[in-house]
Amino acid sequence: MDPNLSDSLGYSLSQLSTPVPERSRSRFSNRSFLQRTQDSISPSSRRVSPWPPSRRNGSRVAVADTLIYSATDCGTGLLRRSVNASANPGATDVTLFTAAALGSEHPAVSATAGIYAEFMEAYHSYASEHDILDLLDKYEALCEKYLAKLKKVAERMLSRTGDAVWQETQSCLTLLTEERNTWQLTKVLLRDQLESVELLDDEEQMTVDGVGGKETSDRQIVDALYAKDALIRRAQLVVDWLERCAALDHESEDRVEYFADVGGCAWENTLYRLQSQGDGCVPNCVSQLDPDAPSRLQQPLHDEDREDECRLFRNVFCHLRKGQLQRAQELAMENGHHWLAAALEGWKAHHDPNYGGLLNGASSLQPAEGNPYRDLWKEAAWDAVSGPNCSVYERAVYAALCGNLKGLVPVCHKWKDLLWAHMRLLVDVGIEQELRTATEQSRSLEPLPPGYPNQRRTLQEVFRDLQATLGFARQGELGLEYVVQRCVILNDVRGMAEEMKEWLANEERRVNVPMQTVRFAAHMVLLARRVGGSQAPSREACDAVVRCYVSQLVSEGRAELVATYAATLPTADQVSSYVRLLKDMPEDDPEQRELCLTLAREAGLNVPLITRTLVEQVRLADDDFAAPEEASARLRSPDVTPEDLRKVASLDWLLFDPSTRGEALKQANALMRGFVCLGKVAAAREAFRRLPSDSVDVVSAQWPRTTEGRSAAADDENAVREFFCFQALLQAHQSFQDWFEQFHRHKPAPPEEVAPGARFSEKVAHEHRVRSHQLELQQWRGTVSTLAREVEKDVYNVLLFVDGGWMMDQREQADDARRRQMEALRRLCIPQLTFLLHEALLESGLAADCPRLLDVVASEKQGLYREFGHEELQTLLRRSKGVSLPLLDEGLDALGYPLE
Repeated sequence: MDPNLSDSLGYSLSQLSTPVPERSRSRFSNRSFLQRTQDSISPSSRRVSPWPPSRRNGSRVAVADTLIYSATDCGTGLLRRSVNASANPGATDVTLFTAAALGSEHPAVSATAGIYAEFMEAYHSYASEHDILDLLDKYEALCEKYLAKLKKVAERMLSRTGDAVWQETQSCLTLLTEERNTWQLTKVLLRDQLESVELLDDEEQMTVDGVGGKETSDRQIVDALYAKDALIRRAQLVVDWLERCAALDHESEDRVEYFADVGGCAWENTLYRLQSQGDGCVPNCVSQLDPDAPSRLQQPLHDEDREDECRLFRNVFCHLRKGQLQRAQELAMENGHHWLAAALEGWKAHHDPNYGGLLNGASSLQPAEGNPYRDLWKEAAWDAVSGPNCSVYERAVYAALCGNLKGLVPVCHKWKDLLWAHMRLLVDVGIEQELRTATEQSRSLEPLPPGYPNQRRTLQEVFRDLQATLGFARQGELGLEYVVQRCVILNDVRGMAEEMKEWLANEERRVNVPMQTVRFAAHMVLLARRVGGSQAPSREACDAVVRCYVSQLVSEGRAELVATYAATLPTADQVSSYVRLLKDMPEDDPEQRELCLTLAREAGLNVPLITRTLVEQVRLADDDFAAPEEASARLRSPDVTPEDLRKVASLDWLLFDPSTRGEALKQANALMRGFVCLGKVAAAREAFRRLPSDSVDVVSAQWPRTTEGRSAAADDENAVREFFCFQALLQAHQSFQDWFEQFHRHKPAPPEEVAPGARFSEKVAHEHRVRSHQLELQQWRGTVSTLAREVEKDVYNVLLFVDGGWMMDQREQADDARRRQMEALRRLCIPQLTFLLHEALLESGLAADCPRLLDVVASEKQGLYREFGHEELQTLLRRSKGVSLPLLDEGLDALGYPLE
């Protein structure tokens, strides 16, 4: 120990009683780690008591419960209520799932599979902005729950240490740990923000009477500083949070109890060597055993004592880093370093409750708190840190308590450690400035040590310095969780959303971003949007982050979660995300399909728009369907392909809800237009059959009532008419197919001729077969004639379609693409059906009816001839000529009418 420290501590240590452990502890004490951390969280928070115990009663969340502590108590500090409120989510049975998780290919993924649904449920359960703190409690509890599961899995994977699966589990543990820490930080700082509004109303009452006068103690001044200075209060909350994070970190470390006897004396090996030598001088060893002897005499301790002391200081620093001041003092005393335990008390602000009379009518003196000579202690501690004789961890212990950043940084190897060091300095500088400007001391204070900052920094300056310390390379290695923590501390919600957006927009980085991280980012921006205020993040940035999460949910097939988060996006993103989900739904699971639509409807999504868009995307996936009227000229197979059936099956999405039956009718019409233009009448028939038979009635029933009946919009009325047009067309094709089948494949075959010289019985049998054949042939001709008449009737239903003609709208509609397709259908189908009917009549012996067909085509009333091309008309006339000549021979005119 540096001699300057010993000399200066003469003023302070004489005023302090050496702390005594509350209990004796065995070297292998089974007292749990969490029990100790709950007893002691933050040494830095022992500095002040922002709110006196009697300050507030019955507030919404009592700030006194959140921030108060005792300067001499090693209790909880600023985070006592804020952090512990939800730290224990309850006993979790993690045995049942462990075997199944370990048996899976990715145990960590299996163990945390339920966290996504539970986060969604929590987001739903606390929908009001007044439930923000409860929502944060729930998020933290969920992280704790799944951390317990992951730790159980990790314990059973010790034999696989180093494997890829083990590394995946450790990575997931780290992610969930940092997420839990971030929710804790957000909750603590947000609670302080919400309550600061209430505190401002009482600011005058919170100001301590006599600040700046002799009756005001150091601790009371610092209490008032915490009450009025939001920056100092925020920095202290961050310090407490960082210390709790360190306390919950279960990294293995050497314990002093394993290397030295508890309750022994300091430097026992050196003492034994001196005692064994008697009065003689021991070479290369200190000859006196006061705390300053090694530095004063420039003589070393025994090698093992030097190792034990280094290990002691490292563990004391670790306890300070974890906010466990009392444990650090106990450890020092257990190893005989009582002077170190006393030195750890020297930084506390002084307060004597007996000054000016007994408080609250107490009948006995109350113990004083803190160090009245803390300025001398700070100077001595600063000199010790700057001296050359201290080990790196001994410097760090004093540096952490006296505000010497230079002595603290060498032992801070992680981002959180460096942030803790910088935040402690910010708080320490603020307190020193307040004490030296607001206090009238009975004695003049010693000046601050050379090199001590003369101005406190802002949070932005702290992070700039932190970034400079880390360097560009290490800064880029930090995960998204640290980016969020920085923005939360800076209260830069808008910047946080933008950085998340940029982070997830990076293609190389996004490939490796775990889904847990994206889930966390999405819930964080949704929380920021709900809190709102002047710092609310931009809608674009929030949507980009949530869109990324929804995309991953869709890719993972988490259909039960997509609707909730898609509902927070703009309409276009809602539709595109949900369409992508529905496209991958199996066709043979209608219950799952209907459930997805129900979830979307409950989430407030535009289900009709989603299903319509889905059907359109499936239909237009084929380039030919974008302009089928142009693709019809290309030769294509009329066979129904699996892709055609997929297009037809997509209509089912519009059939679950009767309110979308009208849209189903329109989409079916569009599908049939494409199929018929491409020559796929069979596929068009599949689309027609896909619609329920009552579709037109269902659609008509939804039209609004008027005094003249039901009145439909133009597009609805045109859709129903077009549907009937297709019904007539398909019926005509079906009739011709039946006639064609009967005419070409069912004509009775004539019996074989009998061989010359056949016996009489054979000739008789042959005559019987001939008569049977004639009878069958007559029946066949009758059937063919009947079917031809059916063809004639159905074709004329198309050619002479009522109210303007086939595929002609009754009401104008601004849909050019549809209009062009319907015109193409008329040019394609009317000549085609005309030739089919002509063939059926001619081959069925009904040639006399063919001229009527020509009469209908040539009629100006229907104007069907306009749909024929020049070559088609020439062909029709040539075939008609062949029919007219036999009619003339029968005494009829060329059109089949009797001659007068």
